[in-house]
Amino acid sequence: MDVQIDPRITDSLKRLGYSPLTAVQERTIPLGVAGTDFYALSPTGTGKTAAFLVPIIQAILTKPSTRAVIIEPTRELVIQAANECRKICEGMGILTVAVYGGTPPGKQNELIRKGAQIVIGNPTRLHEVLQKAVLKPSDYSILVLDEADRLLCEQFVDETLHIASRFSSRKQTMLFSVQMPNAAYEKAKTLMRPGFAEIKVGKVAATTITHFYTVTENKTQALASMLTKNPVKSMVFCATNEEVEELANTLNKFKIQVIQLNSQIKPARRHSAMRRFISGEEQILICTDVAARGIHFPDVEKIYSIGLPSAPEFYIHRAGRTGRMNEVGECISIITADEEKKLSHIYHSCGVVAQKK
Repeated sequence: MDVQIDPRITDSLKRLGYSPLTAVQERTIPLGVAGTDFYALSPTGTGKTAAFLVPIIQAILTKPSTRAVIIEPTRELVIQAANECRKICEGMGILTVAVYGGTPPGKQNELIRKGAQIVIGNPTRLHEVLQKAVLKPSDYSILVLDEADRLLCEQFVDETLHIASRFSSRKQTMLFSVQMPNAAYEKAKTLMRPGFAEIKVGKVAATTITHFYTVTENKTQALASMLTKNPVKSMVFCATNEEVEELANTLNKFKIQVIQLNSQIKPARRHSAMRRFISGEEQILICTDVAARGIHFPDVEKIYSIGLPSAPEFYIHRAGRTGRMNEVGECISIITADEEKKLSHIYHSCGVVAQKK
């Protein structure tokens, strides 16, 4: 990488295991440090968070008045990015604040007013602090959209575009995602200055993941058998919140201990479930796609899909919870005979070659 990074950052990256840098980091960090607008597409688990944090931290160390806003689609991703930022910034005197709903806003607002250099938040909460003038757009010169395709889709697009419109047209904008559908790309172009760069690294389907599928008349029984025979850290994806709860209750009858994560669970309980799974206290997490987007769960060896994803991109995000940062993993779809055609379409769309078990 032909760019000079502050030794404090390089030392921190080595301490945290970011050495050597990944391909997306190698290609985007120089652009970020140079102040270039860009969007970067890279498979899950390739270190995109560090790829946008390093240029921001470098800019702040070079010019302490620099301020940045990072938009994440969910509370969990806000917390994850803020924690990673604090680890990299340790000892550098850089104040990071995570702003999200479900907690009293007073402390978050206080830290922003004190001059936090890095503000990381989800669209709804960032919209609130902008509306209340807690966050003053004129103070911020860098804007990042992480999981940009999701931020520019129907659920978040209006708030995301409104937030971006409040900042100066001279700001630097960096967008990161696994993929960028045409509709999202057209909106993304409006956020960046003319001459922006486009970076695409690797295939959508990571090469560190082996894909399997099995056809059965009883998916729950097949899953229970696999979990019993392979007692490793695993995630099980269902299509709906109701399916998560029903499957968890059924697996408990098989004497298989699991924890649940879905969008209907209260934030404190979701946070507790994530903490226990990340720490390894619990080995099996049953979830909906709320857990599939960008969250890093270390050491996950197997991903099971017992309910097919609603779209191919969700399959990629599910699979991406394993095989991260050059580790290897398996992604196993458990289907009935009438789901084979849909699964085949998903595999084809994602560029996945799967084996039948």
